[in-house]
Amino acid sequence: SFTDHYFNLSTGDSLAIPVYNATTSGTLPVAGSSFDEGNNANSGGCAVRTDNGKINLAQCVRNSIFGFTPQNDTRKEFDIYYRLNDGSGKTLNKLRVRLYYYKTMADVAPDLIQTLNDRQSGGVFLRGQVAGIITEQAAKPRPPCVIIIAN
Repeated sequence: SFTDHYFNLSTGDSLAIPVYNATTSGTLPVAGSSFDEGNNANSGGCAVRTDNGKINLAQCVRNSIFGFTPQNDTRKEFDIYYRLNDGSGKTLNKLRVRLYYYKTMADVAPDLIQTLNDRQSGGVFLRGQVAGIITEQAAKPRPPCVIIIAN
């Protein structure tokens, strides 16, 4: 999956990196894995690397997924089909990713800010460790929110 995150293109923050097994410290098994199988996301302009699953958000904007002149609060969803070379035996999986576009952080819709705050405080996505003990929160199926901030 991907973390819910604000990506500020003007500071060079333009690469959404997949998270493996709900932890940012996990290593995604890219050798022998495939991403965007069937070319669904890439054919729609979502720039997904097929060898590692990373999304180049600046390229998504250049590909005009939000239109030739992007407007605030434009949202696009893409299904990314993938196979991981892990214990799943390369079973075909699907992840829906939701991309949002805003010109500045001040333009981000208040309901979206609240959604991300709720997800972060509720711990519904990432696992962690406290004093060497693995902590987990119940996962809730949802598309990750990737918020692109132009300036």
